[in-house]
This record gives sequence, structure tokens and C-alpha cells, in this order.
Amino acid sequence: MLTYKTKGDLEQLVRDWTSGTLITMDGLGIPLGLWKKLYKGTRPRAWTRLKDQWTKFKFIVGGFKSFENAEEFWTAMSLAPTTLESKIVNFKKISNTLRGIRNERDNQDVENAKRKYNDEEYEALFSYKKRGKLCILTKVQDIARRYRGRNGEVVYWDEEETDEEE
Repeated sequence: MLTYKTKGDLEQLVRDWTSGTLITMDGLGIPLGLWKKLYKGTRPRAWTRLKDQWTKFKFIVGGFKSFENAEEFWTAMSLAPTTLESKIVNFKKISNTLRGIRNERDNQDVENAKRKYNDEEYEALFSYKKRGKLCILTKVQDIARRYRGRNGEVVYWDEEETDEEE
């Protein structure tokens, strides 16, 4: 299992995500970000063990890249409240802070959707059919994702992954 725990490790994780060489094939380095494609199709049991950690890393790398620069990111992370009120920044704190940012944005976008559309429009836009019955979306995350999609807005946690062969 891969471990990244400190500020320097996070910056290494970001480098490994896009240009890492922890795994090589025929002398070519495979970035961590491509491990899903590599393992899922060729080593599904190994992927099952790596999937949870890889997904967490993907979220953190996306969060890191969503800031203008590393300084802005570290400022946001160091200002985030902790139970010990310390300035120690670790991966758990980073993950919790990014989740908080995601939750705030999702809640705001749900409120924006409710203000923007009347009841009839909202029901039509934020629903799906299940066994021929119209069901209104109830999860904040799903409503926010659909709202952003309709408005052409993109946030890193909305990225849909496809398993299509390239």
C-alpha cells in the first residue's frame, strides 16, 4: 500500500498522480492516476485492495489542483478548524476540509436550483424515472451535480469516470 502523510508527501502524491514511475511497464512509468485502468482490467483482485486508497488519493489530488497554487491550498488547509485547534496538517484533516468545501458548495448549488426554478420546473429537471414512476432526486450531491451540469459548471468531484476502452 502507498502511504503519503505529510505536506511533502502530498506534493509527491500530486507528482506521482500525473507522472509517477512507481510502476513501470517496458521501461515506461505508469502514473498513479492511471492505476485504475491498469489494475481493474488486468488484476481485479489487486484493484479491489487498492481501490479505496486510490479513490481517496484521487479526491485529495483533485482538491489540491482545484486551488490556484500550492500556497493557496496550504493556507486553506492550515486555517481549517481541528478538534485540537492545532496547525498540524495531515491527510485526514485535508480530506475532512475538502469534504467540508464540497458539502458547502453542494448545499449552495441546491439552494440556487430551488431559487432558480419554480416547483414544476424543479420537479422535471431534478427527477428520474424508476419502473415508469417519476422520482424526485433527494440527495444533495445528486441535485447539485445535475444543477452544475445544466449550467456548464465543473468541479473536480463531479467528474464522471468511464470504463470505456480507449
